[in-house]
Amino acid sequence: MMWRPDRYHRPGGLATERVAHDNLCVHNKSMSSRTPVFIVPDLLLLALRRAVFAVALDLRDAMGSDDIRARQFAVLELLSQHPGARQSQIGPVLGMRRNILLPTLTELDDRGLLKRQREPDRRAVGLFLTEAGQVLLARCRIVCRAHETRISQRLGVDGRAQLLALLTRIIDPALNPPATSVASDKLSDAPHSGAP
Repeated sequence: MMWRPDRYHRPGGLATERVAHDNLCVHNKSMSSRTPVFIVPDLLLLALRRAVFAVALDLRDAMGSDDIRARQFAVLELLSQHPGARQSQIGPVLGMRRNILLPTLTELDDRGLLKRQREPDRRAVGLFLTEAGQVLLARCRIVCRAHETRISQRLGVDGRAQLLALLTRIIDPALNPPATSVASDKLSDAPHSGAP
């Protein structure tokens, strides 16, 4: 896959590429014609990363003045369903490492959207949405439904369900079918530098 650098950054470090209609190149008319063309490796890791950027940016733009990022929305939604959840429980469920989760919780706490409350044994701290957090989450859910519709329209009628099923198989190896050698064969057929 070929593309030309055409990334723009928004607050929070999100980036995206404007993909051409042929899904091969990214063009920027304001850039020099000498802009190099990069060959993007055909790897799941890169495709998933670029897809995450595109989806997260769409949600960020849709949130507007509420200024809620995808990871913040995920935490608010989880705490709404599981009030009192501990930090150690949230991370694994949302796939967030501690160095990402801690700043996220701090940001929400600073904005008065969540509160920390010690459990009776005082050995652990539960997390709860504040009233302001509940009000904001209600608005975000409306925006998120429209966002989900936009993304789903790109995938087609059955595409969303198929994508979710495939992603679930990546997340939970127990759901995978018997392993095949397709991926390894594909990689072994790729050209290697220094090969005769």
